[in-house]
Amino acid sequence: SLLPFLLCHSRVCPLNAAVHFRKISIVGVGLLGGSLGLAARKHGLADRVVGFVRRAASVEESVRVGAVDHATLDLREAIHGADLIVLCTLLCQMRTLVEQMVPVLKRGAIVTDVGSVKANVVRELERRIGKAGGHFIGSHPMAGRAATGGAGAPLAPPRPPGPAVLPAARGALLPALELSWTEPQATAPTHARSIGRSKRFTPLR
Repeated sequence: SLLPFLLCHSRVCPLNAAVHFRKISIVGVGLLGGSLGLAARKHGLADRVVGFVRRAASVEESVRVGAVDHATLDLREAIHGADLIVLCTLLCQMRTLVEQMVPVLKRGAIVTDVGSVKANVVRELERRIGKAGGHFIGSHPMAGRAATGGAGAPLAPPRPPGPAVLPAARGALLPALELSWTEPQATAPTHARSIGRSKRFTPLR
């Protein structure tokens, strides 16, 4: 996953120095989406960070807290021309959102997500995004707190321990992905088993 680039606090982080996007789109500027946007803007990882939100009140809120440079209720406007798109919504919404995104998806764009369950997401989204000329990389940053919404988003913790679930056709993306994780990448079934065991300890975090 490329998310560790966004989650490193160090200004001189070698991962941050290795990547820069013209446009990052955050689809769902809530707790995780807001945290990623804050980190991306803080470290200058993109010329622009744009957020897609569902409520009119969230447009102003997302910009006010500094999570994005611009927020919109229009999904296609939010992701048009984006080099990196992060899906920060409920898992059950992702397929519908991707179907709406596909007509305007930039060729070569990287799409990732913050969902917990990976097998269904990878199976459903990888083919659709790949057919549109993009690359889907399932991810699961391990972060959170007892709050909701973009206004409650902290800067995300540095390099969280979480497996990246790589697509079947890794191609030239693999070297960059390997550099971005301290832990080995996992397949979707392995990820599901690991997270299923660890979730019982959530109240202790």
